[in-house]
Amino acid sequence: MKSTKKLYFTYRGRVSLYILLKAMNVQKNDLVAVQSFTCSAVIESILALKAKPIFIDINSKDLMINKKDLVKKISDKKKIKAIIIQYTFGLYSNINSIKKICNQKKIFLIEDCCHINPNKTFKNGPGSFGDASFFSFEWGKPIIGGIGGAFIINNKSILKKTEFLYSKLKKPSIVKEIIISLQYLTFKIFYNPKTYWVLKDLFNYLSKKKIIIGNFSSKDIRIQSPDFNFKSLRFSEKIVESKLKKNVNKITITNKIINRINKFYDMYKMNNFFNIKTKKKLELLRIPIFLNHKQKILKLAKQNKIEVASWYISPVHPYMKYELKRVGYKKNSCPNAEKISNHLVSLPLNISSRKLEQFFKLINIYDQ
Repeated sequence: MKSTKKLYFTYRGRVSLYILLKAMNVQKNDLVAVQSFTCSAVIESILALKAKPIFIDINSKDLMINKKDLVKKISDKKKIKAIIIQYTFGLYSNINSIKKICNQKKIFLIEDCCHINPNKTFKNGPGSFGDASFFSFEWGKPIIGGIGGAFIINNKSILKKTEFLYSKLKKPSIVKEIIISLQYLTFKIFYNPKTYWVLKDLFNYLSKKKIIIGNFSSKDIRIQSPDFNFKSLRFSEKIVESKLKKNVNKITITNKIINRINKFYDMYKMNNFFNIKTKKKLELLRIPIFLNHKQKILKLAKQNKIEVASWYISPVHPYMKYELKRVGYKKNSCPNAEKISNHLVSLPLNISSRKLEQFFKLINIYDQ
């Protein structure tokens, strides 16, 4: 199964997933297995087709879909059309075993590569195992285009239908082009680790007021997002294409920050929950850190202007109690995902040595 190696650009990552599911003939009441500890945008795409998500738990150590829980939850289900696996922060493992299950049961495999650089998907890595994969170029992703998504087709049996559906997407308005271009330029000018918390709070506030285009649609899942109708913005597509040509290798940067973090774990005699090794050629989006007192450390990090991200805050980020129930998630159905969402934060690769040391001092004092 060879990849077409062609990126089909869309308005957002969720639009790419929506098209893929539709090309795979996912219809009303069909089931789609999706790992928990994921983004609501993935669930939006499933619900937009009136299909139903089945939430699968994750492995605690690598945040990948849990094979045992997957087999258990799909064994008696007849209408499962697809399984979506996700490479959270760029971590991955046990892909072939999941692919084997899909082949045996004749279920489509979709790879959520929103935390992966598309340049890293064509050499037997993430994005090359499934029938298709999709990407996002929004804020906080490996390549930022302001907004945008893309997909790659590996299974030629769905290529014709996918291209037909893709051809029916509408061109976004000039107003959207202007808004996103201004958002992107503002981000590029003002973002740095010191301004992270101010910009984050401002972005969330303006998104809720619908003054700017945010990451998440309405939490009312009865309202289908109009985003599913659009092609990519030309502005965003050009930025992404330009960045893809540069093909920046972040393996060295990833290894450097992991080695520094591991030294702090040893220095303070802390439990290194994820214990990420540098022997594996990883190009991570962010470095996951497991905390005992997540909210306390986030508050202290904000006070000290240390960039620390809280996502994901639930098994379907950013949904909480009521919204989780509305999308079909049952409490205690994915215990690992629930535990991790209550304890996990992540650090950027560009964190300075001084801020990293400051962060671990906070953990040593307030999180033990």
